[in-house]
Amino acid sequence: MRNEEFELLLQKASIGCCKKEELLEAKERLESHLEDVNAQCAEYEQVIQMMDLEGKNTDNPEEVRKAMESYGIENPQIAIDELKNLRESRNITAHYISAFSDALAEFRNFDKYICFNNIRTLLKVNSDVKIGMIEKEAGVRLGYMSRLEKPDNTSEPTMEFVSTAAKMLDVSIDFLVSANIDEVTPTEEYVLKFLKNISDDAKSGRLYWNRQPCQRLNIPTDLYSDFGPSMHPLQSPDDDSMDCNGNYHTASFYSRFYEEKKIDVIGNIYWANLEDAESDIYIFPCAIYSEQECLNSQACYEIYLIAPDKSVIPLCNTLRACDLIKSATKDLYMQIEVLSSHVNIDNKARSVIDAYMKKDKKNLSKIFEVPKTTKDECMIDPELPFN
Repeated sequence: MRNEEFELLLQKASIGCCKKEELLEAKERLESHLEDVNAQCAEYEQVIQMMDLEGKNTDNPEEVRKAMESYGIENPQIAIDELKNLRESRNITAHYISAFSDALAEFRNFDKYICFNNIRTLLKVNSDVKIGMIEKEAGVRLGYMSRLEKPDNTSEPTMEFVSTAAKMLDVSIDFLVSANIDEVTPTEEYVLKFLKNISDDAKSGRLYWNRQPCQRLNIPTDLYSDFGPSMHPLQSPDDDSMDCNGNYHTASFYSRFYEEKKIDVIGNIYWANLEDAESDIYIFPCAIYSEQECLNSQACYEIYLIAPDKSVIPLCNTLRACDLIKSATKDLYMQIEVLSSHVNIDNKARSVIDAYMKKDKKNLSKIFEVPKTTKDECMIDPELPFN
């Protein structure tokens, strides 16, 4: 039983690059292995159960060894070590059985023609990438995709080819295989282009991402507190907190896509300033509950824009988006999470460093407004004792 084999199959299943029969066959093998392990554990665990009934310490290796000797088990020390290994094997096997059960429940068939169509569509907008370059990088012969596209060819593309195509076309594997790009609406295509530009700017360092904890939106803001944080740009005054004078006391966040449903932010909140648009963009993962007191929720991502007039513009909730936008939004968030683990500097820090490195402070005035000292401030107060 090789864990690497199951990990690879689960990875392929997550993007639809395997057959359902492969998942079933792997699950059956794991279940058979689990039965064998349980049978081997049975004799040893029976001794442990008897020790429990007799009130003996099963955590004491010496007592376990003596108990195994008394029940006629040969080489008790070897048996103890073997039981430990068997139990570890059982836990790992049970983990993979559960993972394959989940994969089967969420199984989706891989359609190589959709994948190939998406590759050709993306090649049109990535003129510097050619199909031959992808095939060469993936280690397959030229014309590989054309041969697989023929109606009488039942072979599936290799994982290496699909992952190489995704990498060279600057999209995720899930994006490449999840839906037909040609079927998106003009509006969805417009949003996808915007998200790609945001992603490109994030990777190049042109966007500086600020991170906030999920509590910043999950906990209402006290509008009358002199010490707490100010109202978050995505929060709104609570109608229930209005007093008799028409003043609001608290502000909370609610989903602009599901206004009547409870929402919890379940990860870091990231926001960046879009300088050219004089706006901000926010992205975060959240859970939407079908009812206020319900424990069942749907995980998703939400993206908002804060316009120049500080109004909130809801852009995207992945529960209401096509597969391509879902994938692009998830990819963007994961990319930001990775980038946030590295050194990240904003324009102010960059301008200071540039001024020092280039021995040129001219550009600093564009970023910083240095207060000018007035004539009065320069005067010395004659009444001060140290003058």
